[in-house]
Amino acid sequence: MSDLKDHPLAGVKALGSRWIAHIDDSVIAAAWSAGEQTLAAASICGELAFFTPDSDKPNIQHNSAHAPGMCSLSWHPRQPLLASSGQDGQVKIWSEGRLYSQVETRDAWIEKVAWSPDGQWLAAAAGREIYLWGLRSLERQFELHFVSPEHANILTDIAWRPWHRAIPNPPELAAASGGQISFWQPDVHDPIRILTWQANPSVLAWSPSSRFLACAERGVALHLWALPAEQRMALSGAIENVCQLAWDSTGSMLAGGGNDVSVWHFGDQGPEGAEPSHLDAHQGSVTALAFQRDGPLLASGGREGLLAVWNPFAGPDALYFDYHEKNEISCLCWSGRDSYLVAGTADGRIALYDNPVAGG
Repeated sequence: MSDLKDHPLAGVKALGSRWIAHIDDSVIAAAWSAGEQTLAAASICGELAFFTPDSDKPNIQHNSAHAPGMCSLSWHPRQPLLASSGQDGQVKIWSEGRLYSQVETRDAWIEKVAWSPDGQWLAAAAGREIYLWGLRSLERQFELHFVSPEHANILTDIAWRPWHRAIPNPPELAAASGGQISFWQPDVHDPIRILTWQANPSVLAWSPSSRFLACAERGVALHLWALPAEQRMALSGAIENVCQLAWDSTGSMLAGGGNDVSVWHFGDQGPEGAEPSHLDAHQGSVTALAFQRDGPLLASGGREGLLAVWNPFAGPDALYFDYHEKNEISCLCWSGRDSYLVAGTADGRIALYDNPVAGG
């Protein structure tokens, strides 16, 4: 990468970091609190660190959060409460960098934890079961609401349906496991619908309008469901080994990361029949994708350590890049107001970047 003469990034602007910090192992997750005050980052071995972005030297607080390892982080959409899950069968709640509360499940491995958009519910994918806790806002106390019946296979992902003030539907959670996606609502203790087909879904991503649910089947294909019609849609030019999905804030673009980055443009009837555009820069598989929360920029990270920033609305050429010396980009996350981009790497680096086109 030192010689970019014949590389697609030749002539592309370098993206300089504001600061780089380190934690003790590969960064498995990073997440911003509401209002961008705090960045939380977790290592695969269970360390949790909190950072403040507005300092040249990050303020780091370390905690041995989950042993033997961390799996997932999720900030409450309004309150300064961070949920974490790990391989110890526990969900822990953190406030101002300190342990606030914790709950346990019957399983020894919690793949993912996620707050509902309204902040009233906390869901966890624990083995073959979904756990759902309710939050009493005034007391900030957690109560176990229900445990789902066991799925036939291990849960691989959960994702809350986006909430819209104009369409005040009850909160709805999609859960992926081998051969199906099930859908749950807090007041119904059985799935309200189940989508089944010969597949092993691994990653879920709702479109911002909640009209479409994208599903990556590890190592095989990319599927799209139109809801509530439960119509499975075909995507032309589907890339192989899809393991990353990202929607832009308007819901008009879906990016998939596998052997490269492909972007599908959505018309009124969806993406069927439309060929994707391909964003060519990575020389290895794509390991992280993140669209801005309210802007056009897409960040992608690769196994070779390359971080690229694109505007797919303007064309297929990268705008900015950085290179992390052959250390895989393990996660990417934009802050809530798009002021910052953070990249985590396999060697424990956390790099903070200012929005390269802020004010533009």
